[in-house]
Amino acid sequence: MSKVKMTKVMYEAYLAEEQDILRGIKDATERRNDAVKEGDLSENASFTKAKEDLATLKLRKSKITEILNNVEVISASTSNVLDCGSYIRV
Repeated sequence: MSKVKMTKVMYEAYLAEEQDILRGIKDATERRNDAVKEGDLSENASFTKAKEDLATLKLRKSKITEILNNVEVISASTSNVLDCGSYIRV
């Protein structure tokens, strides 16, 4: 996979999102474990919801990890040449 170019600001935003997702995974895991203690899982809506949330969060986490593992952080530019990471004033 080729490197994804992004500015430091965007890279830090992905890192922050990754941390939010990790907290969400921890929370969903706790909710799922609490729901398991309630008993019958076939009719337990809180278990189903926690399980779905956990699957969604893990999928997003894997996508972010893939992006972060293939990133090239670039410097923002203010030259007259438009390139990846350039700021444009309209």
